[in-house]
Amino acid sequence: MGNPTPGNRIIIVGCPGSGKSSLARDLQTKTGLPLVHLDNIWWKPDRTHITRAEFDSRLQTILQGKSWIIDGDYSRTYEPRFSACDTVIFLDFSEEACMDGIRERIGKSRPDIPWTENRLDPELVKEVVNYRKDNRPKLYGLIEKYPDRQVLIFTTRGQAHDWISGLSTRSEGGIMERFCFEVPGIGRKEDAVAFVNEFYEYNSPINGTGGLLRYLDNFEGWLEKLNEDYTREPNEEKVPARTYFLIRENDSRIVGMINIRLALNEKLRHYGGHIGYCIRPTERGKGYNKINLYLGLKVCDQYGIESVLLDADLDNPASWKTMEALGGERVREYFDDQNAHCTVVDYRIDVRKALNEHAEFENLILTQDSIKDPAEA
Repeated sequence: MGNPTPGNRIIIVGCPGSGKSSLARDLQTKTGLPLVHLDNIWWKPDRTHITRAEFDSRLQTILQGKSWIIDGDYSRTYEPRFSACDTVIFLDFSEEACMDGIRERIGKSRPDIPWTENRLDPELVKEVVNYRKDNRPKLYGLIEKYPDRQVLIFTTRGQAHDWISGLSTRSEGGIMERFCFEVPGIGRKEDAVAFVNEFYEYNSPINGTGGLLRYLDNFEGWLEKLNEDYTREPNEEKVPARTYFLIRENDSRIVGMINIRLALNEKLRHYGGHIGYCIRPTERGKGYNKINLYLGLKVCDQYGIESVLLDADLDNPASWKTMEALGGERVREYFDDQNAHCTVVDYRIDVRKALNEHAEFENLILTQDSIKDPAEA
């Protein structure tokens, strides 16, 4: 896959002395994103600090921004930062490495704190000693709770250095990977079968494939079915639909799929909605499904669909949080005893509003060719 690339809302966490602030400054140089050092918010130059309420208010204002790098641990605020970010960088270093870090910065002027440390602070030493016991489990718990976040974990300074050194600056072509939709064609036969088999390997449910699971031994038949899906007249049994592969530009890999129903019948209004989607198991946690849905909304806009209905199992937060990230509003929660046999949540997305308010995703797609059709190549 190459060097992992971060999103536009990045938090950097880790033990004191792990080098969060230095990495944050290097990352700002690469990305041009606004950088916030939490220590500069909390502390005053006289070594007193602002109130928690004031700190929380200022942090909330920052989190409402569309792009930022936030450097600092502050475990009390892990949850709101995880909720708002798209990328987590965790410097999970050893106690010894972090102790070396806090010793080395004594007497040095630093832009991330409003004074110079002239001695080793006993309270800071205590925090380093207890970090792996007190804070580390909280971080791993939140990583599990927010599975759609891209998470980069480095256990040594060398790993972090190699990663940041391998990133391109925006002026050199942009830090973000780029994606496009591709109309399925015969040239993707092996890739598509491997894509589906990965879900079986990981015992993971799969959605949004336009029925591909039933055609693994008859790929050509599936392509014929997709053409019928696109040209059919809507009725109470079936509706016209488009199915796409989500392709990553740098390696031309299928990382996801999406099925977009161009009309709804009563059955789909009750369960299923306009869109089903998925990201292959080995590519999850990188924010790709947001790109998948954003591109899907662009397709809906092209077909004149103004409001999109989607649903997800309540116990699949990665899916419904993707909907919320694109402006989805929860409109119903109910137990479905006919299809999912679990609690389901319905969401509505205003297509034009979502596209206007989340234009940052335009940086992640091949804007001149956001949908590739091999048949036209």
